[in-house]
Amino acid sequence: MKNKLYIFSIAFIFALLVTSCGDDSLVDEADQPTIIQHIFVLPERFNGEPYNYGQPPKTAYVDVDEVVKFSVGYSVSGYYVSTSDYDTYIQSKQWNINGEHFNVNSFRYAFAVPGHYQISVSSIDFMNDTITSVLDIYVNTPISTKLVFPENGYNLVDPVSEDGIDIKWNVYGVDEWETTSCDIFASFNKEDVWDSPQAQNDCKEPIHIIGPIAPDIDEYSSKHIYWAVIATNRAKNGWIERDTTPIFEFSTKFHPEDLAAIQIPINYTDYSFIGSVNTKITLLNADGDTLDVLSNFVPQNSVTAYIKPQLGVKIIAEELTSTDFQSDSTIINVPEAASFIANTLTLIDSVPPVVTPFKEAFDKSEQISFLLIDNGTGINWLHFGVSINDIPLETTLNSSRISFTNPCKHSCYATIQIQDNANNVYPELYWHLSVENDSVYVTGPFNNAGK
Repeated sequence: MKNKLYIFSIAFIFALLVTSCGDDSLVDEADQPTIIQHIFVLPERFNGEPYNYGQPPKTAYVDVDEVVKFSVGYSVSGYYVSTSDYDTYIQSKQWNINGEHFNVNSFRYAFAVPGHYQISVSSIDFMNDTITSVLDIYVNTPISTKLVFPENGYNLVDPVSEDGIDIKWNVYGVDEWETTSCDIFASFNKEDVWDSPQAQNDCKEPIHIIGPIAPDIDEYSSKHIYWAVIATNRAKNGWIERDTTPIFEFSTKFHPEDLAAIQIPINYTDYSFIGSVNTKITLLNADGDTLDVLSNFVPQNSVTAYIKPQLGVKIIAEELTSTDFQSDSTIINVPEAASFIANTLTLIDSVPPVVTPFKEAFDKSEQISFLLIDNGTGINWLHFGVSINDIPLETTLNSSRISFTNPCKHSCYATIQIQDNANNVYPELYWHLSVENDSVYVTGPFNNAGK
């Protein structure tokens, strides 16, 4: 809000008194310069003249606990006055904001409670005239959206029933001066959700998906439905705020309903090979009897098992080829006619590489070679080395062999520095090299040099 105040300088008043003897001395009030007071709402860290940020608002919207900067500005005959020139026109000012008072040009403030507030600033010029400006502030509760039904990732829908399903959500943070609407998106393909608008309606009302959802579904299969909501709050002046949910998911029941499908994700942590794995996945019932045995030959994959609904199914994953990967297991309850994803089975390589001499005795003219063996994530070829009596040597690599020229004349100790792609480090062990006649003998490893 803005109000006008007329500015009369001391010189002008004196001139008015001296020349007041005739009608020609009267000055039309409309010809006098006027001052207009403005309230600006600025970002917390804004510095500089407030009028350089933009126009003063007629109504302002801020969030709960959002820190903003309130600033007063003045314009004279349509031109803003710089802060350094305020004192030319104004002798005092006072803010009233939420019952608190300030007598500065600007200050930072945050509202702890949502609601409608009015802030005011009153200024007194050097003629002791008062100008008061008032600004409406709406303190907003941030918008948020929460899933209600169906449970994310669960299966509650008969694909061939004509009943369909209601999907429900709650929107929080709708203040009394706001209206809200929700845009609903849904698709059988997760990548297409945001390109598949389905409806726009009152956020308080669920949306109904007409059945049957998947009338042509294959036997012993399930459809996944992906959906999301964009909730929008609007105020009368066009101010809006939005909340976008994650993409939710539910799937249809099997039809017929005598089996359930369990998708079992398998992750091989730090696995770097292009080749295959050979993992045995065993499903046991609560009594320990085997329900099914599956195999997986592809890294970062998942397998699907079809079993009858029951409680306490244990799933065990064992790697048969890359045996440095430790087994993992999980226990799940299998609901009726379900198609769902079990917890990921994570196989972790926690075994360091193995180092062994290529042979026990080498001819003095040939290089000494060690085999580097890792049956998990594989050797990290960016981190390796050989030291003799703590002095690094030049080495060569050939497949899984590391080789070096023997520097020992009689006896010395070699250490091999190597690690795998899971950062398992070969321990600091010592290999004894002894030269006898035309041969170099390798023994060890030892925990300490000289033992």
